[in-house]
Amino acid sequence: MSEIKQIISSLELMPFQKGKEGICVDNICPLNNFICNDNLHLPELKNIGGVYVFWWSGNINKFTNALNSCSYYLKAKRSHKELIKIQFTNEWVENSTINRNICLYIGKSTDLKSRISKHLKLGTKDIWNKSKKISGIKPNSESQLRIGVERVFNKSILDGLIDDISISWVTLDGYENAINRFYLENYFIGKLFPLFNIDIER
Repeated sequence: MSEIKQIISSLELMPFQKGKEGICVDNICPLNNFICNDNLHLPELKNIGGVYVFWWSGNINKFTNALNSCSYYLKAKRSHKELIKIQFTNEWVENSTINRNICLYIGKSTDLKSRISKHLKLGTKDIWNKSKKISGIKPNSESQLRIGVERVFNKSILDGLIDDISISWVTLDGYENAINRFYLENYFIGKLFPLFNIDIER
């Protein structure tokens, strides 16, 4: 328990103000740095646990224009048939932005390389075989980053959009860090307002 308190208290001393560097913020790198021949090359993260963050690092106007014009829906509870339309406001995007990088998705895993690969599915051209982008129904439960970006732009992330996406991470390996990963992920979500972590309560 003392280790957890130490990590949380150190985070509280590191405010996420614009222009400030911090964990998962000061090591933002373009995704393309780790992609070759449609494969993700991050051998140092294989079977390593931690928390990761996806960012939009491309042209901000390109992204906000797409956000403002997209039809982004989430499915309501299973017992309900209606779709919930999501409106991405300028204030929301501003609160998600650090150093001109917009926070898209935050997650945790015991195997960072494998989890990041599932978000991207680089070998799959079309992930929407069983559902439509405006249906509110996700084509799978593991590609949240790709699903969010493709709903906004209405095209495959592999058609040039991946050039505008970056990633950062902090390693917290082993089961002894399971609780640390849990709270660190939630801390970042509360601070960075990632656009594609949203969901409807069941």
